Amino acid sequence: MSADDTKKETDPNKKFYFGVITKAEREKVINELSKNEHTVKFWTSNNEDSAEEFVVKSFSKKDSKLIIKSSGSFLKKLTGSSLVGQEVYFKTTIGKIQYFSHGFLEIDDSTGEYSFRLTNDLFAGQQRSAYRLNCSARISVQLKINEKAYECLDISAGGTSFYIENHEKEKFVKNSEFYYCILRFNNKSYDVPKSIVAGVWEEEDTCNQIRTKIGIRFEKMQKADEEQLSREINSEARAEQIKKTFL
Repeated sequence: MSADDTKKETDPNKKFYFGVITKAEREKVINELSKNEHTVKFWTSNNEDSAEEFVVKSFSKKDSKLIIKSSGSFLKKLTGSSLVGQEVYFKTTIGKIQYFSHGFLEIDDSTGEYSFRLTNDLFAGQQRSAYRLNCSARISVQLKINEKAYECLDISAGGTSFYIENHEKEKFVKNSEFYYCILRFNNKSYDVPKSIVAGVWEEEDTCNQIRTKIGIRFEKMQKADEEQLSREINSEARAEQIKKTFL
């Protein structure tokens, strides 16, 4: 077994959060979707909050297409979907498992019938609030503590981490508590009533400089905020994984 294979097996986020399902599992999912009129959702990159819902009518084995109908408002049914012809993300839920993929939403102009060709990898996963998403040029996270905003290295529904300056070490000792912080992520702000320093490490940054890294644990967040944050993180994580597969 290679080092990469070992890493995949031991990485809990990969093992439990994401995974391309087998051919047999795929057939079961498609059969379940087509016979029970499941709801499926489509959205474009970074826009899951505006996802459009459809109901599965049938599945065409000949061209691997889900035949679907809009379940939106009467006006939406009249005007049609704005996603037609675009590459979209796909999501549906069966039991406790969520399934994801990507492709193009199509419409038959002669019949007005929508379809989605299910030929790309189909991922399965369960939402986990502990999933940790790394920040990047596209994914920016800030935590504001006592009027100072710290650029974060990663984010989960349970906490974040960032580097501090040497003169701040006394302020960020382990178990230190900070109140009324503000988390900014995906153009949204979340109130964090209490933040606790969960860990302090000396670490080499991307410029090969040794810096002090602080791990923060969020506490006493409103349930609605925590759930929204988890949804945003999960959405970004799925998008990143699907993009990597697509590329």
